[in-house]
Amino acid sequence: MNFIEIIGFPGAGKTYLLKKIFGELNKKNINIVRNDKYLFNYFTKNFVNKIILNYFYEYKIKKKFYSKYIFSKQYQFLSNNINLIIKKKKLSNVIRIFKKILQKSKLNMMGKERALDNFKIDLCTFFLDTRVERQTLINDEGLFQKIFLIYKKKNNHKDIKKIINEYLKVIPTPDLVILLDVNKDICFERASSRKGGFIYEKNNKNEIFGLFSKIMRDIKKILIKKKKKKKKIKKNKINNKNKIN
Repeated sequence: MNFIEIIGFPGAGKTYLLKKIFGELNKKNINIVRNDKYLFNYFTKNFVNKIILNYFYEYKIKKKFYSKYIFSKQYQFLSNNINLIIKKKKLSNVIRIFKKILQKSKLNMMGKERALDNFKIDLCTFFLDTRVERQTLINDEGLFQKIFLIYKKKNNHKDIKKIINEYLKVIPTPDLVILLDVNKDICFERASSRKGGFIYEKNNKNEIFGLFSKIMRDIKKILIKKKKKKKKIKKNKINNKNKIN
């Protein structure tokens, strides 16, 4: 499977680009799906169950993943499978570090619970067995993007840099990362005109955008390091093979 993540400041145009990518790849008959939807369909081959899970997915997108009454059976089913992956792949430490980010966010209790559920889904998708080799998974609110949850007014980059670096080192890296480094005025204008999602507060929007810009630099640095490390590992494997021969 191939993983693509779109990263950008709130209002940078991630959703618009996501729709364009879907349109272009569908024209070329390239199988592409959102990573969370892939997980929802992964654990069952039953046609009826897949239809129900698709309805549950829409409920998750608009409302939340946790479901006590509606889709309670489907929630428990997926939740059990997610917890099995977390246990099997020893991901509890990654989740612990993400919770540190949530503590620094402006989200209320319900928002934090929803963000944690979405994080577990996005994280576990990376550890699903490959059933479709040419499947492409895409996300515009993925693991890297979740760092931008840190936007409390009192936060400053110096205090949260350690948490950010700790988090960036442990999360899986997509095969392709698209960074939208867009001018702040464009982001402000787009964010203010939409009905939902993040909105920059007028009294501190420049301060918040300054923090986001520093976080973006942190992301770029870690991506470069991970890319170099990946190339180095591949090179070492080739060298070892040559020695054996």
